[in-house]
Amino acid sequence: MNKNAVIGIGNPFRSDDGIGIILLNELIKRKKEFKNIDFIDGGTGGFNLLHDLSKYKKILIIDAVNMEKKPGDNLFFNIENVKNNTDIHLNISTHNENFLDIIKLSEKLDEKPDKIYVFAVQPKNLNYNGKLSKELLENIDNYIKELIEKIKENMI
Repeated sequence: MNKNAVIGIGNPFRSDDGIGIILLNELIKRKKEFKNIDFIDGGTGGFNLLHDLSKYKKILIIDAVNMEKKPGDNLFFNIENVKNNTDIHLNISTHNENFLDIIKLSEKLDEKPDKIYVFAVQPKNLNYNGKLSKELLENIDNYIKELIEKIKENMI
């Protein structure tokens, strides 16, 4: 368990919900910069990711998250910050299963990685039109720069 992983979560058919997959694919284009990191398309997340957690020491999740912020805003945090801080109010996923529930189950099964980070982007639109909102589309390059920086700081 010496490897680390970046997992993009999202449904590209649901507009901004696809941001995790879009950013993951951009990072995959640059994967030569990152040693010992697997890049995983986590689809819409859910319990199918449970056993992926056990394979890695550190994981970075990229996902659309309702943080009650301005569309396009983003936040990078350690999942422990959410679990231990009642001031942070996040619906960890726009999908059916809440990722915190998956993490809790991985802890019970003793399959939790040492560190789990989240790169969250506030969505504007979750309609089924398959197009990112202007607010997210305009920030793709900024998201990628920040993700590369965070990966190098925290996962390499």
